[in-house]
Amino acid sequence: MVKIDEIPTEAARLDLADLPSEVELIAISEKTIAEQVGKTGGLSITYQLHDGRQFAQKYSKVSGIVLIAALKRLHIKDTTELQNAWYNYKLTPMRIGFPRMIPISKAKET
Repeated sequence: MVKIDEIPTEAARLDLADLPSEVELIAISEKTIAEQVGKTGGLSITYQLHDGRQFAQKYSKVSGIVLIAALKRLHIKDTTELQNAWYNYKLTPMRIGFPRMIPISKAKET
């Protein structure tokens, strides 16, 4: 018998439409996803807002190009740097697919 509070559940889903188009985020984890038949692979980064809410973004081949360009502009050599500081992100439309959060500047330290 399993008690109700012991049943595993995922956190409430945060819809990107509920966020402003520009927001401060910090990456809290990342993982690569292998390409499968009918599914694109890529890099999945989980972000956190200052209020603790979290959401994941998957960067595939198309959005990955945009992410790489942004990281180069910010002189970031490794995505783990996104876990060491808060950055300002902008919800950016992609050539195809859904918009993605793309870092635009390092957030000011408070």
